[in-house]
Amino acid sequence: MDVIFIAAGLVVMCFFIKSCDSVKNPKKTAVFFMASGLITLILSGIITSFTSKPIAVNEITVFISLILGAPGVIMMLIKIFFL
Repeated sequence: MDVIFIAAGLVVMCFFIKSCDSVKNPKKTAVFFMASGLITLILSGIITSFTSKPIAVNEITVFISLILGAPGVIMMLIKIFFL
C-alpha cells in the first residue's frame, strides 16, 4: 500500500514541476505551494487532535507537506484514517 502513496507523491511532484515551468515566476509558485502544504498540515494537526487518530507533526511530515504541498497532507490523512 505504501507503493501507491509513493507513486501518487511522484505524480504530484511531476505536475508541480510541470506547472512551475509554465508560469512567469516559478519561485513565487513554489513558495505558495509550500505554504499551502504547511498551512494544511497545521490545520489538519489541529482538527485531527480532537479525533482518535491525530497526525504527528515531525520532520518527515513537515518535509512531505513542503515538497508535496496540500495533496501530500491529504494523502497522509487518507493513510491515517482509512488504512
